Amino acid sequence: MGTGRTHDPDHVFAGSIFSDKTLSANQQLQAIGNAIVHETAAHQFHSTYVEAQDQLWYLRGTIAAQKAPALSARYGTVADSYAFVWPDTKSNVTNGPIPINPDDLRVLQQYLRPVHAEPPEDR
Repeated sequence: MGTGRTHDPDHVFAGSIFSDKTLSANQQLQAIGNAIVHETAAHQFHSTYVEAQDQLWYLRGTIAAQKAPALSARYGTVADSYAFVWPDTKSNVTNGPIPINPDDLRVLQQYLRPVHAEPPEDR
């Protein structure tokens, strides 16, 4: 989907990447997979830097982006909504698993840590 509500847990919004008709089928599938990772890590688990307003913060050239080294360190990573459309980071999205910033990875691992639970004794 490329329009409508964004960050909806029932949909993956990766429409903008498909405007490039030169992508192979494998690159398109990789982009869809990375869109799922972005939506899950950033917007479902809230584990990335400024995840709630990522489209405002990650827009290149803004004063916020220029003054926040933590932000520019995440360009082209799971946290970055614009990784899908910026020429310098689009290959991260279409040619393999999208990278994740080490700080964001630590937060995500806290959410995904193993949970050891014993079954009820009466079953």
